[in-house]
Formats: sequence, C-alpha cells, structure tokens
Amino acid sequence: MNINYNYINEYLDSLIGNELTLALTEMRDYAIKNGVPIVSRQVMQFLVTLLTRHKPKTMLEIGTAIGYSALVCHTACKNIGQELKITTIEKNSEMIYFAEQNFQKNNASNDIKPMLGDASDVITELNNTEQKFDFIFLDGAKGQYLSMLPILDNMLNTGGVLVCDNVLFSGMVAGDKETREVEFNPAILKRKRTIIARMKKFLSAICADPHFVTSIIPLGDGVSISIKTK
Repeated sequence: MNINYNYINEYLDSLIGNELTLALTEMRDYAIKNGVPIVSRQVMQFLVTLLTRHKPKTMLEIGTAIGYSALVCHTACKNIGQELKITTIEKNSEMIYFAEQNFQKNNASNDIKPMLGDASDVITELNNTEQKFDFIFLDGAKGQYLSMLPILDNMLNTGGVLVCDNVLFSGMVAGDKETREVEFNPAILKRKRTIIARMKKFLSAICADPHFVTSIIPLGDGVSISIKTK
C-alpha cells in the first residue's frame, strides 16, 4: 500500500520507466495478479539507487516472497559490475519454492541463498555463526522489527545500510488515536493495534540508536534508511 496521494504515486511511477529486466516485469505482473506482496516500484528504484551508491558485497534480506526484490538487488549490482551475495529468509515454503525457480531462471542461484524459517530464529542462527553483511533489507513481519533490531545491528558491518520497508503501516503509525479512528476502520485498527504500537517503538528506537544515522521517508508505505556509524 502507498501512503501518498494516488496522483503523486502515478506521477512518480511514470518517472521510473521499465523494470531492469523483462523477467522482473513478468514477476511483478505475476505478483499483482496473484496477490503476492512485493516492494512498490518506488521502493524498488530506491533500493537500486542505494545499491548503486554503496556497492555492497553481502546482503541479508528478510522476506523473500517470490524473490522479486532479491533479484532486483542482484541485477542492480550486476549492472555496475559489483558481485553481490544475498542471503534471503522466508517462512513460507511455497514462496521459497517459487523464489528458487526464479533465481534459477535468472542465473542467480549461485549468488542468492534462500533460507526457510522464522526470521527471528534464522537471524539468531546466522548471528551465532558471526555472519556479517554490508546491506540489510527488512521486509518481513512488521511486529518483529523491534525485537530483531539488536541482532541486525550486530550483523551489519560499520558503514553498512539497513533499509526497513512498510514502517508507517498504511499511515496508521503516524496518526494519533483520534486521527486514526476518523480516517481508518476501527475494526481494522483493533486487530492492528499491537503492530502499530510495536512499529512506533521500533521507529523511536532506531532513530535514537547511537549506532545509526536514520531517516524516515514517506515512500511507498514508509521506508526507513539507517547507516551504521559504529
């Protein structure tokens, strides 16, 4: 979901142009048709821009889905001659299967390693083996962002980039209780209250964390970008 006005999103999308490859266009079309959550085109372009600037060698992704964003990142680095090794985590076995097929079709299997399991468990295992990454893209269960932050901090190299998607959660994170009740369905709010509260705590924590310099950008459904300084 995008939090900006439709006419703004349509204009910004029109500036992006085509996907990096025909295969990525087909994957986006498949995701839209089948209701598979993938990053918006604006967030996709934002990732490409960051990767082009920072040129990471290793990347961790939380939330594989069908492998779209991992392939976007892999392709973006390949286009500038940068070899990128990606570890991507997904809890849905069916999604992992589709992702693996897409990685094979795009000759990326040697560079992208999918891991099946709950993200909190998998990153704990990776951290225990002292895995380190230059770039982390967090796009998994929103209610777990806060609890995962200390581990992700430890796994991110100094100078590395942490990008977190959907941090404004349909805009509900930004509004006070009264505003949200006016603008959003109260029944939905009741179900989402825990996630909203946890995301508020996450954003407060990462913005105050002395290890990071962070900005929150109203792009897509809200994106945070954090540079690890120490």
